[in-house]
Amino acid sequence: VQGPQDAVETMRRAYEERRDLLLAGLAGQAGVTVPRPQGAFYVFANVSTARAGRDLWDLVDEWLAIGVAVLPGTAFGPEYVDWVRMSLATRREDVVDAAKRLREHVTSGAAARG
Repeated sequence: VQGPQDAVETMRRAYEERRDLLLAGLAGQAGVTVPRPQGAFYVFANVSTARAGRDLWDLVDEWLAIGVAVLPGTAFGPEYVDWVRMSLATRREDVVDAAKRLREHVTSGAAARG
């Protein structure tokens, strides 16, 4: 705790970069909205539009099928049925890829429903 903090700052910057990459990758679409976290290694995303009244687990399974794993918000309480947790504790390339896959999937799903 009182020793050198260089490694802590390096990790903080890495998580901040991944957060910003995910937010940028999901910006401008309505299916997944992500409030900007102030200090965490995950984001908590509202998926009520993408869920479209379906069971949250159906959405989680659908996203797993496209290669994106998320934790249902209901793990934190039943009031979070419209939320998922997305980890930033992975490679930056994986964050970019996940955002791209979600963006394309949510956008094509909205077009199919609309």
